[in-house]
Amino acid sequence: MSIKSDLYNSYLNAHIKAVKEPVLIFQSDDWGSQRMPDLKTYESLKTKSWINVEACDYSRTDSLENVDDLNNLLNVLSSFKDKEGNSPIFTLNMNLFNPDFEKIKGSNFQSYYEMNLEQSYHHFNCGDVLKVLRKANEANLIDIQYHGKQHFNIGEYMQLLNNNEVIKKAADYEFYGLSFFNSESIATPYLATYYPYFKEMDLFLNFKEGYDYFAEVFNNAPKSFIAPVYAWSDELEDFVVQLGCNRIQGLLKKTQKLNSIDKIRKNQNSDRIVQIRNVGFEPTTSQNYDWLTKTIRQIQIAFLMNRPAIISTHRLNYISSINSKNASDNLELLYRLIQLVLKKWPNVKFMKTSELYE
Repeated sequence: MSIKSDLYNSYLNAHIKAVKEPVLIFQSDDWGSQRMPDLKTYESLKTKSWINVEACDYSRTDSLENVDDLNNLLNVLSSFKDKEGNSPIFTLNMNLFNPDFEKIKGSNFQSYYEMNLEQSYHHFNCGDVLKVLRKANEANLIDIQYHGKQHFNIGEYMQLLNNNEVIKKAADYEFYGLSFFNSESIATPYLATYYPYFKEMDLFLNFKEGYDYFAEVFNNAPKSFIAPVYAWSDELEDFVVQLGCNRIQGLLKKTQKLNSIDKIRKNQNSDRIVQIRNVGFEPTTSQNYDWLTKTIRQIQIAFLMNRPAIISTHRLNYISSINSKNASDNLELLYRLIQLVLKKWPNVKFMKTSELYE
């Protein structure tokens, strides 16, 4: 780690509320959202000239989680205990709906249709994932929280389906999650669910529909929220907090709308808790990087400043159906990371996102 990196991490931690003991939290986004449908689809898309499917880390590794993916992650987490007997806890930030491509194509791309979480797991042959999630939640190995109704802006996506040939061709493969790296024709971050692309689109209603379904499926309303692509407005945040979802995850800065200046997050409001991610563990994104050294150093700076270590580690690191070696390698790294943390800080406390600052 460089002096420049250390200085930035110190600056970042200066914006985070202090704690009395070393606390470590894992926050992991994108669970429940469909990405690359399966390995067969990925191999087929690799041969197409109209898309660079290997250029994006997510399209080459990420897919809807299955039972094996979750059990492999849970096996690592359950291998460790802190001084109070708690295993490391992964906050799984979930999306609850995915496109129903068959119905969308049946409308000649004029109407949007969706599948809920249960239907998605069934459609993509993931096994009884909800059973595993509920059991792991009860065992205090995961903390299920809210990432938005779906992982894209419906209005912008439907417009692109009718105006962008790459997006439309990808829909034939049941693949919506493209990025700027997949095609030069993609000019807007449409995966940002709560960007205000269209005034007539009710983002508040979209949030509430997903929020209500979350409460129905998991028998409990979410307490925490992180917007896809870290983009949401102050007005939406106020609405979220009024619902009781008052722990807001995110980066140091938030984006409110296109072409706006990113806003520094501040933990000033007494009715909400702002949780800024100050540690990164994303080995899929840079496979030749020394992630253990980097992550341990970031944790060290957080603890030296009496801040919680809030680790961002996305789902793509742990999905095996597209690239099983990537998942197994990263699970081994995760195991070694937790092992090092407990050796270096034996008094560390593993905690849920929904418990921090209580």
